[in-house]
Amino acid sequence: MKLELNYHPSPHSTAKHPLLFVHGMAHAAWCWEWEFVPYFNRKGYDCYSLSFRGHGGSDGHDRIRWNRIGDYLKDLEDALSRIPQKPVLVGHSMGGFVIQKYLLKHDNVPAAITLSTVPAGGMLKGSLKIARHFPWAFIKGNLTMSTAPFSESEHIIKTIAFSDTATDALITNVKKKMEPESYMAYLDMLFLDLHRPQKVKTPLLFLYAANDFIVDYKGWKKTADGFGAQQEVINDIAHDMFLDTHWQIAASSIHDWLKIDLHI
Repeated sequence: MKLELNYHPSPHSTAKHPLLFVHGMAHAAWCWEWEFVPYFNRKGYDCYSLSFRGHGGSDGHDRIRWNRIGDYLKDLEDALSRIPQKPVLVGHSMGGFVIQKYLLKHDNVPAAITLSTVPAGGMLKGSLKIARHFPWAFIKGNLTMSTAPFSESEHIIKTIAFSDTATDALITNVKKKMEPESYMAYLDMLFLDLHRPQKVKTPLLFLYAANDFIVDYKGWKKTADGFGAQQEVINDIAHDMFLDTHWQIAASSIHDWLKIDLHI
């Protein structure tokens, strides 16, 4: 299966390790390439951005509905096998959940960072919150076994993933790029394929968006504590913190942790 794994070399590479960006639900490699990849390229990091099967430029769009979290874990493992030097993993939401799975199996990456990761105990609280606010989209999505209803409305996209200050142009552009997510992967993160966090040797940074609509803080905190991760809550930012109005704050926190704490 062809997987989209985009390579973005820095014009003045100085970092010890590259970064591998792993997207969340309904996104793909593109979501990192608008702001985060150029930022970290400027900071001297070579960057890679991955699209899971059925997303972006990867194969498998015809089977997207049936993908499992275990399939995405295999995609991550495949991507890592294609990168000459083991990268620092950076994952958002579902991507962070997949990275958790990876860390429970492997200890061969220099560090890992998650942004608004789905908690190890699942996303039930977030799903119920979405159901209360957008009952028709929630019902339609479950009846059709698709997340498409949640990306058909700019209002829903902005409410779920962005701050009030996000521009209309940004939301319009994001809507054009979003794709339906696997219904089975959603069920995996709801109850089918959960896991218990445990402390790992890999240095970890878990970031949480203070204005996150989807990820509940208690579940996130329990997961971060369980993995023994360094934690930071980013104020004035929402779930898609790599594109939201103050994305630079999240990027700067990651850069400072890598440079000051890990010397990467």
